[in-house]
Amino acid sequence: MKPQIDVIEALRSANPVPPGVVDEAEPRSLEDILGSSLGRNDVMSSTTITRRDAEKTAPRWPRYLGAAAAVVVLIGGAGVLNRQSESNIAWADTPAERQPVIEQIVRAVNEGDQAGFVEAFAPGGTFTPWVNFVDFPPPHPVTDSALVETWMELNDVWGVEVELHSCAVERDTNVICEATIHYDTMRLDLSEEWLFVFGDSGLQSLGMLEVATEAWEFPREWETWLADNDPALLDRLGGGMDAPEPGFQPLTLNGIQYETQPFQYDPALADAIQASIDEYLATR
Repeated sequence: MKPQIDVIEALRSANPVPPGVVDEAEPRSLEDILGSSLGRNDVMSSTTITRRDAEKTAPRWPRYLGAAAAVVVLIGGAGVLNRQSESNIAWADTPAERQPVIEQIVRAVNEGDQAGFVEAFAPGGTFTPWVNFVDFPPPHPVTDSALVETWMELNDVWGVEVELHSCAVERDTNVICEATIHYDTMRLDLSEEWLFVFGDSGLQSLGMLEVATEAWEFPREWETWLADNDPALLDRLGGGMDAPEPGFQPLTLNGIQYETQPFQYDPALADAIQASIDEYLATR
């Protein structure tokens, strides 16, 4: 699984506490690190730096995203994302000069713009995505074009689209943003925290931290339905999320092994997965 706590420690150790700032006596948990830095009682409004111009009209899994939930309207019982026509992130105390950098990152991810993504970082910048590259421990240098390209290809296959809702400064160097990650192929939305670490020369590191693991119950519901309605597809998925070893194995894209726990679905099956999930949702 993506080493979220290790990512936080790696990013913080790569950018030590500034002189005069008293660090905590004990390491904080991920919940403490993230929860203390964001005003979770604030009203969250979403940005529409998105890959697709049209509203999402397909039925989707129920959302368990808490305060970071996107604005949803119900049409015929189906959740449809109602996205505004312009960026409207709640920036709180985020310095003005850092806001365009964060927006450029989101825009580059949503547009699959590898060059734009890399250019947003300072020299020596690193990133830690939702993908675990088996032979390459995070954080990854953004100059590793093979890893960036592979990650963006996976984003495209699974219809990944990022919406930032609010950002706030944790320290002088860190900005943490609440995000909704839309996996359109899976009809699934997840809540993440994106940690941007800045230095004197610009953006040094980006870490993507999952905070809504309960949302993974919905693929399990679909897999349960598959067992009765399309066992052949479930078998092609390696038995699903809860399959015993050796059903769960790293996948390979562009010669790079990777893991995307807890679901580990072959990108070659993306179209079949989307069609099956749509069929399942139509029965709910």
